[in-house]
Amino acid sequence: MIKKYKVLDPTEFKVLKVYSFHDPVTGFSGYVYYQRPLTQDYNKRVFDDFDKQFMEWIHSMNLDNVNMAHSEDVTYEGQLDYILNILQKYKRKDKMYLTCHGDYSVEEVMQKHEITGFAIDFNIYWNARETDIVLSPGGMFTFDKSKEQYFWDVFNSITI
Repeated sequence: MIKKYKVLDPTEFKVLKVYSFHDPVTGFSGYVYYQRPLTQDYNKRVFDDFDKQFMEWIHSMNLDNVNMAHSEDVTYEGQLDYILNILQKYKRKDKMYLTCHGDYSVEEVMQKHEITGFAIDFNIYWNARETDIVLSPGGMFTFDKSKEQYFWDVFNSITI
């Protein structure tokens, strides 16, 4: 069957990144995803500093087998809804909490008296029933402070 798809306005183009992982304590697997704007420099084939750091943060929550499970450029109407419907079907939904800031030393923090962080909650989907006990992973994580503006820009561009 031939079907026509309406292309989104280019300002609405997104990249959907899906990460999978396994919890060795409960035996359940899960995934988390986010969307970022599709640009000339960022698309489904690009694995940039934020993507790499995000995988490290997930792994540091004692989760195993952390992988980029899927990456998709979203450019036409209905495409995102179709993919999210598949991802969210029959999965237990929880939250993954991240608070992130630059990797300042104790001395630097003492001099500044404060640091700026970014808190964000991601939807996390487990292959578990509602009655199963699962983790709600999260924590405070750091990134290269010399790239602070880059990370703030990425955080501000993410949609869940």
